[in-house]
Amino acid sequence: MIKPLRCLILLTGMALTMPALAMRCGGELVSRGLHLVEVLERCGEPMFQRGYVEYRGYEVGIYLGSSMVVDEWVYDLGPQKFRRRLRFEDGELRRIDTLKKGSFRAVEQ
Repeated sequence: MIKPLRCLILLTGMALTMPALAMRCGGELVSRGLHLVEVLERCGEPMFQRGYVEYRGYEVGIYLGSSMVVDEWVYDLGPQKFRRRLRFEDGELRRIDTLKKGSFRAVEQ
């Protein structure tokens, strides 16, 4: 009896840690690949946002790589729903994470 319970707990935990493929804002669907302007039109202003530049590359005598602008937005979808963090890379939605209720910390991954 204990093994099925452990499996259920493990599967539930895994479901909470997987990035979401899409989210709903009212009657609108938001999914990866949309431009940040399209998300803004569908969902309105986020409750929190920040932007920064991320550098990717390597150094072999000289730095070879590129930079990209990253924007992170957090939406509070209501008191009975988990918050969502959206990550945009160069203006394109690349990731939707589920956050714990009432916090900006991501569900452990």
